[in-house]
Amino acid sequence: MGVGKKFKICRKMNCKFSLSSVAPQTTADNEYLVVAKDTKLLIYNINTGFCVAKCKVDFSIKQKTGYVKGFSIYGQGDKIIAGYKRGYIVVWDISKILEPGIENFVSLGHDIDDIIINSSSKHAIVVSKHQKIVKTFDILNNFAVTSEDKNDSLKEFRYSTTCSEDSRYFSFITKDHLHVMDLVTKDQKSFKTNFTLSCVSIKPNGKYIAVGDVVGKIHYYYNFFSEKGPTVTTRHWHSNKINTLNFTKDGSFLLTGGKEAVVVMWHQVTQQSSYISRVGNQILNLSTSEDGSYIIISMIDNSVKIVKAQNYETVQHIRGLLVDSDHTRLVQNSKL
Repeated sequence: MGVGKKFKICRKMNCKFSLSSVAPQTTADNEYLVVAKDTKLLIYNINTGFCVAKCKVDFSIKQKTGYVKGFSIYGQGDKIIAGYKRGYIVVWDISKILEPGIENFVSLGHDIDDIIINSSSKHAIVVSKHQKIVKTFDILNNFAVTSEDKNDSLKEFRYSTTCSEDSRYFSFITKDHLHVMDLVTKDQKSFKTNFTLSCVSIKPNGKYIAVGDVVGKIHYYYNFFSEKGPTVTTRHWHSNKINTLNFTKDGSFLLTGGKEAVVVMWHQVTQQSSYISRVGNQILNLSTSEDGSYIIISMIDNSVKIVKAQNYETVQHIRGLLVDSDHTRLVQNSKL
């Protein structure tokens, strides 16, 4: 869901503001949760549910960054790399979690419409709709450009993009097309579908791609660079649009969610499914902790729920945020 659309929904619900559509992440020790909200990154203590710090670019830098378009907790869990709408990549030092500071500030010279920070390959993949390009940056070499690929369909890409853990395969969706790019060989494929697409995720090892549609079906694309064309299989449980689908870090499960307020976990070998039901509201985003022990659920009511993957117990439910009149202190409900 785009940022503009989400603000419209929240106005109807009398929310003061909306959490970003970017999926929250936990630190490696599962002690803190990082959430993107507009132009800021908010850091919560998972045990208490309180916001303990925020990463906000100081205006003394004389740059307005725009919304956070993507981020990743990086290194040994002591850094956050974030991309901002107006073309900036910022490396935050969170080694002192209560006093985050800027370690590096890079200007790309063009807007960022989506960004994937790939911890495995040490690359950042940036999408520019206006330029219709995908750029790959070397994180370890001060974000030097390592590849640049053009695809005219990028001007129409919807919502999120996805890539394999080695940053080789990159995929995005338009209204009724799945697009795949091999950023190494420069091969590109486009597949027309008979349904309206809503979300996409590639298995971490790049073996296949999962695509969700507006009627609740999941379509798996195998052998997407085969001369004979891909093999496609379909699964169906959701009765409404799938808002989000994401593979777990090890690729064993695909997590899906939408209007039904149910997390469906599809085992990728057996395709049997299990469920986290009655999570509280329509699901907008799903992610997992680095070790797979937590599932993080972002919902349309401006809240984030953290659930144990083993028994589905709710560890924390961070509800809609309130801002004090001086706009300096953030308050939220803690665990029920």
